[in-house]
Amino acid sequence: MVVKNPPRLVLGLLLVAVIVVSGCTQTPTPGGAATPLALSSPSPVGKMVIAIQPTETAAEVAPRARQMEEFLEKRMGGDVEILVPTTYAAVIEALRFGQAHAGLMSAWPAALASQKAGAEIVLAEVREVVIGEQKQEKPYYFSYWVVPRGSPAQSLAELRGKRACFASPLSTSGFVMPVARLVELGLVPRPPQGKEADPKAFFGETIFGGGYAQCWSALKGGQVDVSIIAGDVSEKLYREVLDGTRVLEQQGPIPSHAVVFGKGLPEPQKSRLRQALLDLGASENRDLMRKLLSGIFVRFENTTTPEHIAPLSRALELTGQEFLEKVPGRIQEVVTIHLGDDYIAARDGTRGGPFRVVANRTVGFHIVNTGTKLHEVAFGRGAKYAEQTVEGKKKTVPDGYNLSLFEDLPADVFIYKPEKIEVATGGRLEEMEVGPGGDLWVRAVFPPEAKGEWEIGCFVPGHYEEGMRARLIVE
Repeated sequence: MVVKNPPRLVLGLLLVAVIVVSGCTQTPTPGGAATPLALSSPSPVGKMVIAIQPTETAAEVAPRARQMEEFLEKRMGGDVEILVPTTYAAVIEALRFGQAHAGLMSAWPAALASQKAGAEIVLAEVREVVIGEQKQEKPYYFSYWVVPRGSPAQSLAELRGKRACFASPLSTSGFVMPVARLVELGLVPRPPQGKEADPKAFFGETIFGGGYAQCWSALKGGQVDVSIIAGDVSEKLYREVLDGTRVLEQQGPIPSHAVVFGKGLPEPQKSRLRQALLDLGASENRDLMRKLLSGIFVRFENTTTPEHIAPLSRALELTGQEFLEKVPGRIQEVVTIHLGDDYIAARDGTRGGPFRVVANRTVGFHIVNTGTKLHEVAFGRGAKYAEQTVEGKKKTVPDGYNLSLFEDLPADVFIYKPEKIEVATGGRLEEMEVGPGGDLWVRAVFPPEAKGEWEIGCFVPGHYEEGMRARLIVE
């Protein structure tokens, strides 16, 4: 569907697209052109390539990755490269086409790597998790349905028609397993073949908070009636949530992160890599893994694909859920923008910018609302003011920009739902409403005349004044 010149784009709470693990997937490469992974040559066996799940950009990970590379090289006697693709799909593609020999990833993508790329799960991450009230070292954990202590509900069955917050549509512990529990309890019907279980069949409203902390804020603030907490979050957050809530149900065991080996990894490299990764469990080596990927890492232990993902496989069977990921193609430079409740931040948490992009390159702005409030996002210069009625009183408030960055600039907006919808703005993009959990991409090429300083701001009444804006520099 193509929509020309929309004055405003209203985004729902869940905006996602099904990833397609295929031979023509394109991966945005910061600092370079998008590269079709399937067309690249396999990495030579003489150089061990390990792909890790994308939680930060390659540039952000590089210094810590180099420390891990040096550790593994000493134990394996050869070159090692840590590869940081921009999407889970790209990790799976790298394994499938021999660009990576191994991968470190969470359980759901690991299961997909096994299914799509013929990879083998060989090691499970043992982590410091909290199960019930006890801190333990386990390759699994549980998540819990919680309500405020003052809630009259004594079971999930009493919450029909109420409001629920899930962490993320890609979260095993914060969505897949909880929905599977609803199906097990008979509160949500098991879907027919090719369909997915929908928690809205039971709850009156569901939102994706963007994380457990955000869902906890929504629960405390009375925006939802029930939420979920997992035992692999920070112990401080876990204890805080349990102190202020009651547990109605639990689900698990939920498999932890895993190491997968590609089907083409030969001996003796396979055995050497396995042993080198097991050596990370020594107390003097743990920080390498904790800094690189997992702050609660303890060690790896041997496992198999069926053993590690059995609980997840059962949950996926009950719910029919597909792994969903969102990324448009033909992007050379990625800028991730997080919208909190009262700030605009980069993926690393830096607030207020400056975000930097380069003219004459295809830029993808990945905008994610990680907070609990609706935001109206605009790009431009010089805030303009207008008289509005706010809380029953007339006030002069910021109301957009005098000059929009996209005034005469074609831009593609990708809104992700069960199917991808590309909205071609045709030259004028004013503002975008992004609800809690909302996720979208804006793709554009800035001409040289756009160079200079711009601003990204939210124009929901009160937000801009409270500091919800950030600098953007086109170089």
